[in-house]
Amino acid sequence: MESAFSGVSKMLSWKKIPQYMRALRIVSTEILWPVFERQEVVGMNSLLTILSDLSKESRVSKCWIANLIKPVLVMMKYIRAERESDFALHQVVREMMVMFFAANHVNYARYGLYYLRSLDSMNEDVRQHFINGEHTFHHKSGYWNGIWSDRRPNLVLNS
Repeated sequence: MESAFSGVSKMLSWKKIPQYMRALRIVSTEILWPVFERQEVVGMNSLLTILSDLSKESRVSKCWIANLIKPVLVMMKYIRAERESDFALHQVVREMMVMFFAANHVNYARYGLYYLRSLDSMNEDVRQHFINGEHTFHHKSGYWNGIWSDRRPNLVLNS
C-alpha cells in the first residue's frame, strides 16, 4: 500500500478516489482469496452466506467482514449499477444508507433518503425510462461505460 498508493494515511484523505477504491478491491480480494480456494462460490448469495458463517467464528473476522469486505462489495455493486445502467441493481443505494448514517455522513444520508423517496414516488412512465437505461450518459456506445448524471435524473424526477 505504501509504494503503490502512498500509504493508508494518504488514502484516508480521499483525494484520489478511483485509485483508493482500486486499493480497497485489491485488499478485499486478497482477504477473500482463501475463501475462494477452500469453498465453491457460485454467486453473491453463496458468498454472503459463507461470509456470514465466517463472521460467527471470531470477533476479528466479524470486524473485517463488516467493516471492509461488505462495504467494498456494496461499493462494487454500486459501480456496476452505474456503469451498466442497471436501474434495478441501483437499489443498492438502500444498502449504502446504513453506511452513510454509521459514518455520520449527514449530507449523503439526507440527500440519499430524498433520492430514495423520489425513486419510490416516480410515475410509471418515468420509471420505464429509468428501467430502459435512459438515465445515464454514454460518451460512446458499448457496455460498461455509462455515467450517471447528477442533473438529468433530477430534471426527470421533478418534471
